[in-house]
Amino acid sequence: MLTQIYEKETLALSVHTRYEAREIQKEVRADVVTFIHLQSLFFIPCYTLSLLALMMTVNATALAYNGKQLDFIMAVKAVMLAWKRQLVTSGVVYVIVLTYCILTRVILILVGDVYARMLVWILLVVLEGCVLAILGMGMVVSVLEEECGLEALGVGWVLMEGRWFCGWILASLLVMMTSGIRWGFRILMGSQDLMSLVNKVGLICILGLVILWSYVVNTVFYCECKKEQVDKVEN
Repeated sequence: MLTQIYEKETLALSVHTRYEAREIQKEVRADVVTFIHLQSLFFIPCYTLSLLALMMTVNATALAYNGKQLDFIMAVKAVMLAWKRQLVTSGVVYVIVLTYCILTRVILILVGDVYARMLVWILLVVLEGCVLAILGMGMVVSVLEEECGLEALGVGWVLMEGRWFCGWILASLLVMMTSGIRWGFRILMGSQDLMSLVNKVGLICILGLVILWSYVVNTVFYCECKKEQVDKVEN
């Protein structure tokens, strides 16, 4: 729905008459109200489950990387220790992502030439991979270390020194997979039959697996960067 809202806003700026622009803006406002209502209903449970999945997956992966296993008591302790830091860091990450999305939309709208817009879009895609790499590392840092918010992102920035290309590749793969899933949703959005419903549920499950995979990959990447940093200090 958010993508549809952005597309309608872009269309409202390009129509030739004020009447058409006003009608599109009315549709945008109605869509925004509907989107806010849906977000208010599902935000808290989805957000809570997402943070729990993140903390459990990161801790389990970090322990497995060091040859250990996560039991129930350790999992509860890890969640109790990290949940406040995760709230702060996830809030900062949300603000950064939202700001980035708004800025990219505005920039692409302001660029009039088709070829210039394509070049700007490519540069923004590359920049998006870098931003997501830092944000993903920061989320892992806020689980495994005592840092949170901008401090956690700063630690992630330092840890990625010398491995920026690897972080960009991992983040770009995540963007490609999630973009493919969003594209699938957009295709199925107009269908209401049983098969399309099954396909939508399947895409949701795939999206969940991709997100869990990203937690695992970011944690392993963090452990590798941390190990390299410790080796440099010792040597």
